Amino acid sequence: MTMKRWAALAVILLTLCTGAAVSEGRAVRFDDGFEFTLPSDWVQLDVSEAMGEAGIVYAAASGDGRNTVQVSWSDLGERITAGQVYEELSAVYSDTRIIEINDIAVVGFTDTGNDAAGFAMVDAAGTGLRVLFLAPESDEAFVDTAVEITMSIRYGAR
Repeated sequence: MTMKRWAALAVILLTLCTGAAVSEGRAVRFDDGFEFTLPSDWVQLDVSEAMGEAGIVYAAASGDGRNTVQVSWSDLGERITAGQVYEELSAVYSDTRIIEINDIAVVGFTDTGNDAAGFAMVDAAGTGLRVLFLAPESDEAFVDTAVEITMSIRYGAR
């Protein structure tokens, strides 16, 4: 399955599935109310200095180390909308779409250079950008789990 097909499948599943999420797992929560659920065998990784400089605030890997999730956050200093995020990301990444997950406008995109699927959303304050990266996007066996993780995205404080 090509990356484009994987991304299309993920978007279709994301728009068709409402409330589907990791059935057995653990919640990952952030101070601003952002949260998602990972399978129970996933382990948190240390965020390296280089990752931190790139805005990565959280990283985890599947128990076998084949799949990863990274979360970034950037303070943009001004209010932004999902439409503005879409415009910026669609100029750089392929397969960019706005989808709604648990009442959150999310911009899904494919980062082919890093073999990752990305899901960007404006934070609860409206001035920050939170991005969930799932990799490798090319791993067909990871599709179902990636969709479940993505469907579990929530902002509890909203």
